[in-house]
Amino acid sequence: MYITKKLLRRPRPFKDESLSGYIIRLAQSNYYPSPSWIFKMSSLKKRGIYANLFYSHEDDLQKLSLLSEVEEHILWSMAWISPRQSNSTFMNTVKIFGDFVPIQSISKKRVKLCPICLRSAPYCRSVWELSFIKHCPLHNCLLIDSCPQCSKKIVDSRPGVTICKCGFDWRNYEPETVSEKQVSLSKFVYNLCRIADFDSEIINSYKNPNPVLKLNFQDFAYLLCSIVKFGNLYQIKKRFSNRAKSLFHSQDSESCFNFAFFVALNWRSEFQKLVLSHKNCLDSKYKGSFIKKHNSQYYVNLFRDIFRCFPKSSCGFITNVIEDYFWNFLVKTSIKNVEISGIKQPGFHFFNSPVNEGKSFLKKLAVDLELEELTVASLFATSQVEIYNRTIFFKMTYLMDVSNCIFTGCY
Repeated sequence: MYITKKLLRRPRPFKDESLSGYIIRLAQSNYYPSPSWIFKMSSLKKRGIYANLFYSHEDDLQKLSLLSEVEEHILWSMAWISPRQSNSTFMNTVKIFGDFVPIQSISKKRVKLCPICLRSAPYCRSVWELSFIKHCPLHNCLLIDSCPQCSKKIVDSRPGVTICKCGFDWRNYEPETVSEKQVSLSKFVYNLCRIADFDSEIINSYKNPNPVLKLNFQDFAYLLCSIVKFGNLYQIKKRFSNRAKSLFHSQDSESCFNFAFFVALNWRSEFQKLVLSHKNCLDSKYKGSFIKKHNSQYYVNLFRDIFRCFPKSSCGFITNVIEDYFWNFLVKTSIKNVEISGIKQPGFHFFNSPVNEGKSFLKKLAVDLELEELTVASLFATSQVEIYNRTIFFKMTYLMDVSNCIFTGCY
């Protein structure tokens, strides 16, 4: 019944407005008590845990386009678009600012706003829906996700863009100011997404070349999610979260992204300290002794889990640190040899080397096998790994080019 009906008031969307926020603004402009009316008229499903997430294979924006007289392609550009979702959360991706990134990059069940931004223009900025963004770098203030008057969480089903169900207008609230350190991640993301130009300010704060500063938005999103995933490993979570709390004085899970950014920017020192600080959980019980058969699988699984956290080539500078630690760990636990085996036509081959020469051994072997690269991470991804008789074995089915392989089930 609504197909040919147009809304009486049809404001044009802002360039950086989120689609979910625009629907709220449409409802408010036409005096509907809730955006649910717009969803119903457009035959769209109400959003679930991710407010601005839409699916190209099941969501149809044609009716919304007719109602608002906004071109359909513009409406799609305002949404976070995701392909069919997998049962594994870590494999799910979403298209944000033109790049496919982990779905963990968008906030779950959280609506965040900058009261000062709303004063200048009352609409919802799409960048606020990123998990990485907790602060407004334009006003050096904390974004709010609950109403200062009624203390209830801000939701998408509210009566207006700036108005809570309790009637409080968030534009009248003075948000908490934050330090330059706290707002640095938001500045970097705003710059990557071309929302504001903080580029020179960030680069000038780091005298030495930093690989993080050269990443595009997609690689940067994967890097942050990788470090957070590493911090949530069972063996590492407690020490990692305590360190995050000490740095940022917050128990909020999304604060881990701030810590991840800090670690990434200072990877030469901070990440190595972070890895080395966990050696008690790795080898306290067996330090200086042989790795026995009954406990060898624990170490194999642990390092496999660690490398699974960093599947992308953009994380190479971090996996280098982990691989150095891996070789040192094997030496400390009395492992003497490393052996790699597999089929390479015309037959079966195996190669071995002393562990203390492991890194150079892999480089030479990559040349001999005519591989672009051979790393510990790629070996863990493609091999059956076993430890016994003071030797670590990487048993591959085929000695193939593993330089571009990644772990399955990571994102």
